[in-house]
Amino acid sequence: MNAQTAREAMLAEILGEAVQIADRLDALKAEIPAAAKAAAGAIAAASADATAQQRAAGAELLRSIQSERAAWRKGTGEVTQEVTAAALVVHGAANRFLWLIVGLCGLLSAACGGLGAWAVWGVLAR
Repeated sequence: MNAQTAREAMLAEILGEAVQIADRLDALKAEIPAAAKAAAGAIAAASADATAQQRAAGAELLRSIQSERAAWRKGTGEVTQEVTAAALVVHGAANRFLWLIVGLCGLLSAACGGLGAWAVWGVLAR
């Protein structure tokens, strides 16, 4: 086989491969719209799934926050009731102490008045 024949054989082989590549490109061109449509459908489905998951997570978070808020309000209400009860006890004790002081002042006034009258009677009786 001479150089010319070898060259022609290589060119024929290259042309055959080029024709095969062109045929493959034509086949790919025909498949591109279907593949793009399938990819768009897959993206839309994934987006819908992600949206649904985000909505579910948001709803769960909202329920959790509402539950925590209800528990906090309940605890706050209990503390408020306990503080109110303690304030009423202190208020009652303060009132009783005030009446005790008023009573003692009254007794002290009566005692002072009695002593004063006794002193005046003692001076006048002499």
